Amino acid sequence: MNNEKISITSPLTLRWENVDRAFRFAAQLISAAEGHTVPEGTPPFVILPQTLQQAQKDSLFDHLPCSVYHAKMPQDSGQPDRLGIWCRPEYNFQSNGVKAFLDCDLGPQNLEIIAILSRTTVDKEFIPDMSLSLTFYGDWKNADGQRYLTRIRKIKSADIIIMPTADGRILELLTAISRMPELKKTLSPEDYDAFLNTLPAADPRYLFPDVRNLLLEVSPQ
Repeated sequence: MNNEKISITSPLTLRWENVDRAFRFAAQLISAAEGHTVPEGTPPFVILPQTLQQAQKDSLFDHLPCSVYHAKMPQDSGQPDRLGIWCRPEYNFQSNGVKAFLDCDLGPQNLEIIAILSRTTVDKEFIPDMSLSLTFYGDWKNADGQRYLTRIRKIKSADIIIMPTADGRILELLTAISRMPELKKTLSPEDYDAFLNTLPAADPRYLFPDVRNLLLEVSPQ
């Protein structure tokens, strides 16, 4: 079948990239070597490495928009705010996959999600259920009882899906980050620091140097 639309989800692991005054993550967008989850009713398929290599050469993975869907979002919230753009994709021959960098839009609407994603890169105990959803149009062929992806024509987006951990640490972090601008204005510096010290699992200053100040700079006043 030609130019069929399909979405797949794959496990996602983010790596923090140290960029001055910016938030950037690195991750693998798709791999021919790992299993993927497809929507119910969609036949399974095999991704050919040469298909991904050609798509990377055709710049189909460059400047893909990324939004984040998470359990805290109301069901009627509509399209979420864009988190950023995937850029500088490269094909990795060891993993038979395409890796890219996620440059985040540093704005108030993204503070909570950036804090969550940042924490998952440095604390293995803090990793929630997180996956990448890739929506694209492609060509297929059937051979030997298998369905093979032979060409990617267009990629619509590469979005992050994030679920809270069972013990509530993600929700605790969401609450702490959302309250930071309010508390900074209403509490004395000493009381504000005391508040943060009561939330070690949710305090973004434990992530990397100056991250708390950077988050506060773009918080709504």
